[in-house]
Amino acid sequence: MRKTKRKQDEIEKIYIPSQLPSCVSESESGDEYDPLAPFVARMFNDIIEKGDREIVVVCFGTNAISGDSLGPSVGTLLTKKYDVSAFVYGTDEAQINGKNMQEWLAFIKSVHQNALFVAVDASLGNKDKVGQIVLRDDGVCPSGVTGKSERFGDIGVLGIVARNQGDPLMQLLTVSPVYVDNLANEIAVMLKAALA
Repeated sequence: MRKTKRKQDEIEKIYIPSQLPSCVSESESGDEYDPLAPFVARMFNDIIEKGDREIVVVCFGTNAISGDSLGPSVGTLLTKKYDVSAFVYGTDEAQINGKNMQEWLAFIKSVHQNALFVAVDASLGNKDKVGQIVLRDDGVCPSGVTGKSERFGDIGVLGIVARNQGDPLMQLLTVSPVYVDNLANEIAVMLKAALA
């Protein structure tokens, strides 16, 4: 059976306003609540709906470009700070980027056959979307700014790090590393909660 491409309007995207620098606030009643709970609940539901499959988180990017360091930062946080109960690939020490992506993906797919892949990457977006986190039900397109790669993953988590205008590389180079680190921590916290 031939797989057909879904139309763009059929792809479900959920934009989550970033709560930088804090993920947790207090309600009027004084009770603590997490404004990102809908994201966590949605991701948890997506994972449950995909069945009883091994979960693998694949984080794309490189520390050589500040705006593209989101993925490796998330991967490092998930493995070193939050110790999630999932396989995680793509960290500061072992980055998955345009130079080595095909080899890494071939390895990951051969080791984790029939796994549920959660893909994490940085992205450019409209001015009003910068700082938001996007949850997609069709993975991510790593190296999308170069147009050199295909979509990967069952669930995609994108952090919109800069505006999509002019030269994409220049946009990624000028993003504040502190901003990216804060957004990466927020994504890692949400993934930890969703994978718990």
